[in-house]
Parts: sequence; C-alpha cells; structure tokens
Amino acid sequence: AGMAAGLQTGAALGARLATVHIQEPDPAVAAEMLERLADLAGPHGIRLGIEFNPFSRCRTLSEAVALVE
Repeated sequence: AGMAAGLQTGAALGARLATVHIQEPDPAVAAEMLERLADLAGPHGIRLGIEFNPFSRCRTLSEAVALVE
C-alpha cells in the first residue's frame, strides 16, 4: 500500500522514473518483487531504473539485466 501511494504521489508530481535498489539476496524473489513493483508503477506512467552498485545485492549491469529478463 505504501509503494502504491508513493507512486501515485510521484506521478502527480510528474515523475516518470523510479530508482530501485535491490536488497533481496534471493535473485528469484528479487525478480518477483521487481515485477510486482513494475505492475504498480506502470499504470502511473512510471518506469523503473535499477541502480546497481557494490552496496546492493545487484552489483553489476549484467545482474540487473538478469533480474529484468
């Protein structure tokens, strides 16, 4: 519910992109969570951008691509 409200507020402010940080250690669970978030964001016209970095569970571009695929 909190994510949906945040996305609605972001859309009202003109947001078109939400930055996502992956902290879930299980890639399958992370992919499922990302899909659910995309389903929530889509109707608001918001796309997701995965920020990969050494401080998250998604550390590289190839890991981010694997999650999306």
